[in-house]
Amino acid sequence: MNLHYLPLTLHKQYLEDAALLAERYGGVRAFHLSHRLVHHADDVMNDSERLAQVQEIVGLLKNHRFQIWCWTHEIYDPPEDCVHDGRLDLDHPRLPPHLERKYEAFLSTLLTGLDGLVLTFAETQYEVYKNKNVDSLHSGSDAFMRKTRQLVDCMLETCKRMNARLAFGISCTGKKRLGTCCRPSAR
Repeated sequence: MNLHYLPLTLHKQYLEDAALLAERYGGVRAFHLSHRLVHHADDVMNDSERLAQVQEIVGLLKNHRFQIWCWTHEIYDPPEDCVHDGRLDLDHPRLPPHLERKYEAFLSTLLTGLDGLVLTFAETQYEVYKNKNVDSLHSGSDAFMRKTRQLVDCMLETCKRMNARLAFGISCTGKKRLGTCCRPSAR
């Protein structure tokens, strides 16, 4: 069995008990940090108290030899010059380097020991799969897929360099759309 567990608390004793039970009964291979633990990377990047708390949890779970995956919601808090009149310019040349630096720091300095990121596109400041506040050169009925792939490709390259894995979640309807969302674009 290869289960992943997503606790919804930062309560240290609860997480210690969960790790001990997962060891005892087997099957759980990984813990995911999400919701109250880490909603997006900026939760810990901009809050030293929260960072220390999450680092402690990562250490505790790593001592029990579990994989640790961290959820993050993007795009959140992009550089100011990438936003005009409240709309994100997804094609702005400063956006990819910003995300690369952000996640290089997140994976190599702040939360070392993470096995991977789970990237999700909803519940964030700029939802790339929607047109409501994101501008892009992509247009047409499949624009949401191409914009999503653009973000995935950027994150995937950063994760590869940092020796971390990347998983993601998006609501796609239909087999064809799902396949298009999941396939990295050619460079």
